[in-house]
This record gives sequence, structure tokens and C-alpha cells, in this order.
Amino acid sequence: MKKHLLFFFSAVLISISSQAQLVNNGSITGAPCANSGINTGNAASWSGCGFSPDLCCLAMPSYIAASQVPACVSPDGGTWLGIAALAECARTTIGGLTIGTTYTLYFCGACFGTTGVYNGTPSTPRIIVGTSTFVPTIPMVGCTWNKYSMTFVASAATMTLQCDHPNGSNSYASLDGFSLSSSSPCGPVVLPIELVDFTAAYNKNQKQVDLKWTVAMEKNLNYYSIEYSDDAITFNEVNRLYNTTGNSNGIKKYTTEHRSPYNNKVNYYRLKEVDVTGEYHYSDTRSVYFSDKDAELILVPNPAKDAVTLNFSSETEKAFSIVIYDDHGKKLKDIFHYANAGNNAVDIDIMTLEKGLFFVMVSDGAQVCKRKLIKH
Repeated sequence: MKKHLLFFFSAVLISISSQAQLVNNGSITGAPCANSGINTGNAASWSGCGFSPDLCCLAMPSYIAASQVPACVSPDGGTWLGIAALAECARTTIGGLTIGTTYTLYFCGACFGTTGVYNGTPSTPRIIVGTSTFVPTIPMVGCTWNKYSMTFVASAATMTLQCDHPNGSNSYASLDGFSLSSSSPCGPVVLPIELVDFTAAYNKNQKQVDLKWTVAMEKNLNYYSIEYSDDAITFNEVNRLYNTTGNSNGIKKYTTEHRSPYNNKVNYYRLKEVDVTGEYHYSDTRSVYFSDKDAELILVPNPAKDAVTLNFSSETEKAFSIVIYDDHGKKLKDIFHYANAGNNAVDIDIMTLEKGLFFVMVSDGAQVCKRKLIKH
């Protein structure tokens, strides 16, 4: 005998950039509540793609009637789907998409659980659209729905939305109100923090990268995660700091370090803020050139769009001239910089430059270093 994770779905028609998007998440009112309800065709626009996805209601919130925490009506009402951590799976479609456009899918999640059977917490179902996958962490709290969201890039005009719960856990999940509309009942979440700043700086003495951030508010925050990358695409976690003080409204400062940065190359860092429901948000990415020896001239990012950071080392405090030329040798920018001993980072505004190839020349009067810069 088994119980099933509770999922609510409703058909939502929305308009984005004058283009209609339809999340076909089912017109299931009037259908009888039943185990394996999706597979028997009770939920319009949905189909089973794994073992026994259910169709539930308040009168029968799961396959086993005795729930550990009480179920409550979904944010948009009606009947719902149930998917347990038994490799159960259900699918629908998202239509009216513009290829290449990034969309945000909003939904709500709950974890109602059962007594003795699949009542583990938290619940971690999986939501898949194209190549994008999101696994929310849903706590088991009675009659509580949490807001979640994920982004995906449209690779076709119509894409499959899949919800499953792979083997390996002992839990239920509940999802409701899938929509591409930010005004839906399960629209944007409140961010867990108000971030004032986030910095990453090279520490030559300790041969590490120092990471600092300041927040002005924390609400339902679970933890911070520092992530790093050498290509600004694939990130790995450096460190995780859990919130042990609860909610806060005053200024708080945090520090940590990355003791094993990539050597002789650019390191990229971002701060991930995760709340108690599993919803998360990323800060802007910061870049640091790390080297255990005197750094050569590095431009980050390159290619660049609006601004570029010039990274270099100086053995002593002294003056440098920084000149930008176009590919015909015409001088476009001439900057004076008095360098510190050690690593230096100079931010250069290139918004006024046309797209194309440029050359950045740095000189201390005795030596000259030249690098190519591409603006896109």
C-alpha cells in the first residue's frame, strides 16, 4: 500500500510580449479522485510517464486517508495530482513559446505526507522543461503552500513540462498552479535577503580569494552558498553558511574564503541565497584573477559589453598609463593609474566604444604590455 505526493494543476492562459503561452496543466474538475488517475485519462492535457501518478481531492488527499499533516485547498482550487517517490511521473505541454526566449515558470509546492508511509521530509520532486531541471526542497508543514520558480530557454514553440519523483527518497510532494504569469497565485516569491553588496578579492599573502557580502534584511533564509567557476557557465560550491539567527532587519556582514582557486586564470564567483522552502536567488557574478606569482595583464571579461576590469600586478607602488587604441591605431582612451604594490584591478567603462577589436596598452615608462580586447 502506498501514498502519493500531491500535485495541483490548472489551465492558465497568459500573454507575454504579445505572444500567448498556454501551460496545459489540466482541466480536471469533475473527474473522480482515484489512484492512477492520470493514467486512466481523468486529467485533461496530462499523461502518465511513469508509475501510477494519482488524481486527488480534499476528500481523498492521498491513496491512504490518514495524512500526517492536513491537506488544504490549493492556491487556485480544484482537484490535484499526486506523485510519490516511486518513480511516478506526469507530463503536460507549454505552448505558444518563442524560440530562444527565456521564460520563468511559476508554481507552488507543499508536502502533506502520510503516517508511516512515504512521510519523509523534505520532499524533493523534479521539474523538467527542455534541458532545465529544478528540484525544490519542500518542507512538511500542514496546510502550507510555498512559492517556487524556474527559468528555461525555449528550444521549440511547444515544450514538454515533466514532473516526476525519482526512486530513492521516502516522501511526497505537492505542486500547484503551473503558470508563466507572474500575476498567478503562485507568482514571484519574496527573496530571502536584501543584498547590499557582494565582493570577491584576491589575497596574495594567503594565496586565496576573500569573499564578503552585506545584507540589510533576512526572511526565511536557510543558507548562503558561495559558488565558483573558471568559465562563468559551470559553477561548483565553495562553501555553505547556514543562517542560525533567524529573520533579521538590520545590517549583517558575512565573510568566507576560497582557499583553492584556479591558479593563473580568472575565477568567477556568485552568491546563492536559499530560503527554507528551497527557493533560491543568485547575486551578480564577480571575477578575480588569481596567481601565486606576479600576475600578467588580464582583461575580464573579454569579450566585454559595457565595462572591463584590467588585472595586473606591480612589484612596487608606481604610476601606470593605460591606453586603448582601435584596430587602426587611433587612441580612444588614456587613463592614469597609480598602482599599489601587489595585485591591481582597474575598472574601465567601454560603453561609448563601438563593437569591434581594440588594443589595451599598459606602461610604467620602462615596460609595455599589450592585450587585445573585443567589444560585443
